[in-house]
Amino acid sequence: MWIEEYKCNKESALVQLMQFFINSSGCRGKVTPDMAQMDHTLIIKKMTQEFDEESGEYPLIMSGQTWKKFRSNFCEFIQTLVKMCQYSIIYDQYLMDNIISLLTGLSDSQFFIESELHEHGAYLVDSLIESNPMMKDWECMTDLLLEEAGPDEEALDNRQESSLIELMVCCVRQSSTGEPPVGRGASRKHHQVLSKEQAKTVSDDRAKMTTHFMVTLPALLDKFGADPEKLTNLVAIPQYFDLELYTTQRQEGNLSLLLGKLREVVKVQTEAEVLETCGRTLELLCGEQHAVYTRCNVARATVTDMCVNRYKEAMDDYRSLVEGGETPDADEVFSVINSLRKVSIMYMCHNLNDTNIWDSLFEDLPKCVKQSETQMPAQHHVCLEASGARPHAPRLADGQDERRIEELHKRRNFLAAYCKLIVYNVAPIRRAADVFKHYIKCYNDYGDIIKATLSKAREINKLNCAITMQLAMQALFCDMLQKHPAPTRQLPDFLELKVRARFIFS
Repeated sequence: MWIEEYKCNKESALVQLMQFFINSSGCRGKVTPDMAQMDHTLIIKKMTQEFDEESGEYPLIMSGQTWKKFRSNFCEFIQTLVKMCQYSIIYDQYLMDNIISLLTGLSDSQFFIESELHEHGAYLVDSLIESNPMMKDWECMTDLLLEEAGPDEEALDNRQESSLIELMVCCVRQSSTGEPPVGRGASRKHHQVLSKEQAKTVSDDRAKMTTHFMVTLPALLDKFGADPEKLTNLVAIPQYFDLELYTTQRQEGNLSLLLGKLREVVKVQTEAEVLETCGRTLELLCGEQHAVYTRCNVARATVTDMCVNRYKEAMDDYRSLVEGGETPDADEVFSVINSLRKVSIMYMCHNLNDTNIWDSLFEDLPKCVKQSETQMPAQHHVCLEASGARPHAPRLADGQDERRIEELHKRRNFLAAYCKLIVYNVAPIRRAADVFKHYIKCYNDYGDIIKATLSKAREINKLNCAITMQLAMQALFCDMLQKHPAPTRQLPDFLELKVRARFIFS
């Protein structure tokens, strides 16, 4: 029937065929007759704008008997179509030229430097990782990045280096986890379970990747240490290591090199994304179950102490200038902001309670708030940066004398200021866990503030709010276990915990 329509109206039939190929690729964009006359590169760019990578609907890779049959028939259809165009009923150069051009363009586009159609290297890697051995050729990739080009070779330019590093890290992530990027699995609702054979392949790939990058990663960090974009990708690689190989392969020296490079990155860099990735990598390196925990934990303490001490030094200089009647200049303000940002980012992943920073923050934050209202606008940013550092939840004030009331009022102001940072999305919702867990215990003095924060957190993101409340309950349960290592269901603290859980989750 389509052949008959093509003979009657080539343009209309061609649009139908193009639409079929576009939809088969997972794109819901609509091809119009006007678009059919455009250059195919422009058509693909137009379709890219309407391409939902997270939809999970990719007919050519979806699982199930229906889609398996579709895949088989799709390949057979293209072969038949080409044969018919060449030798049979619809021999027509117009159709051949258009279809070959479109299919070639679609193939060249899942996505990386020349086409500029998609920014996510993970999807390109997912398309190639099972069919192209280059995707796991770690030695080739690092040689291209580290070695100088030979006399007859052309060196990679900056853009090519960035692209290669991004793709390399995408390959590291997928080969060491076996997980496709978002939307590429069979269903977003169900976690993909690996078969025994797949799990073994992933384990072997992870070991090979770790063995290679344990040795080469410090050199990569050294070479690209001044480039935040490249660093953000490179410092993420240890998150996918099999850390036990550092000890079984006697690579403790390279572990020390890596930890030293991470410390240097945190010290020198100011980009939030680089610092956040460093913090996350340090967190994973410091898993207590790993044999390298002690060495990594010492390095982490060195990094967090460095950040906190730098903040204290910068704040002391800032405070001295203000108390002396001088106005801090832009460099001095930046020093405070930058050091406090690092403290904030480290706190996202690490416990800073033993660094004695909270007294300083409690003292400095109100001053910065007051001064920002009357003096330098830049000082306001100092206050905002403090949002990353979370003090302990305020204690319940007791007594009703004037001094106690004044202290309670001050604490309510502190709590309200902190909660505003969550309500206005300056700080992530999960930072409210320590506040939520005091909801019942401190209800008389702070209940209205906590309740309003809880309500607003639900509006912002119900899932994150639920996870935060779960964290709050876990913290309460851990507190109970510290007091009662073997609690019973009749224990008053346990009964109180049940009441709190019912109250919070209602």
